[in-house]
Amino acid sequence: MDTLIILAIVIILFVILAKKSKDIDIENKELKEQNKELKENVINEEELIETEEHREKFPYILSDTLLSSKEKKFYNSLKPITDKQGYIILCKMRLADIVKVPKDTYESLRWFNYIKAKHIDFTVCDKNFKIVALIEVDDYTHSFENRKKRDNFVNKIFEQLNIKLLHYKTWTTEQLLNDFSLKTENPLQTAVLSDKQEI
Repeated sequence: MDTLIILAIVIILFVILAKKSKDIDIENKELKEQNKELKENVINEEELIETEEHREKFPYILSDTLLSSKEKKFYNSLKPITDKQGYIILCKMRLADIVKVPKDTYESLRWFNYIKAKHIDFTVCDKNFKIVALIEVDDYTHSFENRKKRDNFVNKIFEQLNIKLLHYKTWTTEQLLNDFSLKTENPLQTAVLSDKQEI
């Protein structure tokens, strides 16, 4: 009787291990296909550059400014405050440079594509370039349906990472002083910074 029980347990364990092994093989195959697709995309981009490099002139012009008028006003309001705290303000940081997709993530290329073309208006860092705050200055475009979906997606990313992304439609110097006046090890996680501000 004991022998039958042991045999049954061995068979069950074998089936479980076989299933896990099959699942791992499937995931590895999918990862290889994704890496192949990524390499093909890089090759295609290089081929495109080689194809176009003979041009005497490329169809690009310099942007008039990196920031909108509202973003510039916000920057000028925030800069003196962050300077006193020893913080650095970075403008228009790409989301893919702030967060990353681990290499072993299932469908990693798909998740990377979701963030590669998005940016954050302002990233506030300490002197070691560790993130202190992420800020979006919301204009009228944030009321558009597609923009709301984008904002919800980005908000959820930082909510999952336990980092608060601050949204400002309007602001006062007093509010910014309050938001950035206290130095803590992680002010975003200790609610020094507040949610969306409106006046």
